[in-house]
Amino acid sequence: MQGPLLLRAAWVVPQAGVPPLRDAAVLITNGRIAAVGPNLPAPEGADVIDLGAAVLMPGLVNAHQHGRGISQLAMGYPDRPLEPWIAARLQHGPPDIHAVTRLAAEAMLANGVTATLHANYSYGSGDYAAELRAQIAAYRAAGLRATVCVGVQDRGVPVYPDADAAAFIAGLPDDARALVTGPAPAPYMADWDASVALMDALHAETADDPAQTLAWGPAGPQWVSDTLWAQVAADAARRGVGVHFHLLESPAQAAAARRLYPEGTLARLRTCGVFAARTSCAHGVHMTPADMDIALAEGLAVVLNPGSNMRLFNGPPPVADLRRAGVRLAVGTDNCALADDEDLLREMRLAALLGRADGAIPAGDEAASLLHMATAGGAAAAFLPEDHGVIAPGAPADLAAFATDRIGIDTQTDPARLVERLLAQGSGRDCVLTVVAGAIRYAARPEDRARLAHWQALASASVAARAARAPAAAVAELQTALSTHYAVHAGRHPVAALRDAGGYFHMPSLPKPVSLGERAAMDDTSRATAEQEHDMIERIDTGQRMSKIVKHGGVAYLCGQVGEGATVAEQTRDCLSRVDALLTKAGSSRDRMLQAVIWLADMADFAEMNAVWDAWVPEGHAPARACGEAKLARPELRVEIIVTAAC
Repeated sequence: MQGPLLLRAAWVVPQAGVPPLRDAAVLITNGRIAAVGPNLPAPEGADVIDLGAAVLMPGLVNAHQHGRGISQLAMGYPDRPLEPWIAARLQHGPPDIHAVTRLAAEAMLANGVTATLHANYSYGSGDYAAELRAQIAAYRAAGLRATVCVGVQDRGVPVYPDADAAAFIAGLPDDARALVTGPAPAPYMADWDASVALMDALHAETADDPAQTLAWGPAGPQWVSDTLWAQVAADAARRGVGVHFHLLESPAQAAAARRLYPEGTLARLRTCGVFAARTSCAHGVHMTPADMDIALAEGLAVVLNPGSNMRLFNGPPPVADLRRAGVRLAVGTDNCALADDEDLLREMRLAALLGRADGAIPAGDEAASLLHMATAGGAAAAFLPEDHGVIAPGAPADLAAFATDRIGIDTQTDPARLVERLLAQGSGRDCVLTVVAGAIRYAARPEDRARLAHWQALASASVAARAARAPAAAVAELQTALSTHYAVHAGRHPVAALRDAGGYFHMPSLPKPVSLGERAAMDDTSRATAEQEHDMIERIDTGQRMSKIVKHGGVAYLCGQVGEGATVAEQTRDCLSRVDALLTKAGSSRDRMLQAVIWLADMADFAEMNAVWDAWVPEGHAPARACGEAKLARPELRVEIIVTAAC
């Protein structure tokens, strides 16, 4: 049992929104706060640490990360849009998982983080249980409080939704196709029963350590079926554990969700019973107002990961909208922070700046709101007990201290501006003390820096020694195919997918039809302008005989498309690829098709054509369709397709 510990500092911040205490102290006994205030005497036998010009505050909570302690750039995964970035991991086998996770834990402690949520992640070793055990052991050894998620997934490979998989795979080059069709282990455990057995075993193995807890980590809506969501929710509610998942992180995920969940993503999860358990999600970049309303009503915490979102081309998180909606917020690094480190203060600052993007001044005390996100808010998102995230008698002694000499905070600083100054100017490198459950885990001592360097060296060496798992050229082909595929489905120009940087750009928005009710409410000038826009005809790629696209009244009419190939299946596949390109050019997509007319040179090819068509059409978004037999323009042509779509 630890003896008493008295920490003195120039400033003590008891919790977000509470005035700081000048020249105060915190007394710790048996891993919990015994007292806080000025002029606290040191009990007999207590260790006393005078932090001097420092701010002592509740420890930070990194509420979403994956235990990847090595820089993603050093791992060989430069910034790309999310889906091809994930595919890059196919090239290598796993590093030393314990070393890489231990490095992440040590780096978090060095930045004032006392607790974290380890989200679902698999290195694809084929032994997910061993991976999780190595990660849990790393957090325990480092002394970092951790909620570790047991991941589950049952769909969404190699693309989402599953309805697109057959056509996507058929269009891949041979080497890339082999990557996604060859033997491969399940992303996590083999099935739900195996996942439950693993959760049972890990619960038994961690029962002696209150700093290590478990949660379910369903990968995200596009990766998890309704049936699996319901199973996870019921089991989580029975056990009293949380459910943490990725939500609407990328443009591709948002496009998939619109097809999978026409009623709304969180509306579907509500139907599956997910919110019967405690829940938190990461990212939420593409949440709709309806999603935010449900998040508020169901107590869903949203963990912002602003650096990761910007680096992986997902766009900024809707910080201002989430705040206005009253949604509970937390912050994480995703091991892909702005500076590729574990500096949570910097990520908080980035979140604050992105929250000002719409020009509106945040209501209330912005600094207090940010501090709450990274302390009590993060603790809630990581499913820690309600007494976490504060310095108060009886609360767990999870504390962090930041030196203020570099920042310029001194005795003349206005106490009301102290937290604002710290969050605006401080960084992880100012951390001088991290205490978890009353134990000093980092104190900026030479031995602390040596320990961090030791795990950095071990993790780096293991990364360099990774086995090659797939040819680099095949992985690059798969990445290009994924970029093109998702660019088309997200309504973006597919040429962007060919850029090594992976950047996307939006098609220009086009006039939308105006309803009769809206017209009635307009003045004469506005009505005339709207009618003029509605009646406008736009012709694209127009020649002497025909236009490839004609747009009118919010509808795009495509010219007939034929394809190359020896069989009707090959011609249909090529033909539909051309339809995709025209739909994108028109500002539409295949899930907005209204009608399709298909002509076959021989109706005997009907079944072969339909096999390709059925794999291509988004589930739940089939257009009105007619198919007949006709003599086509050239003898070698077997199929022609004419599509009309909303735009």
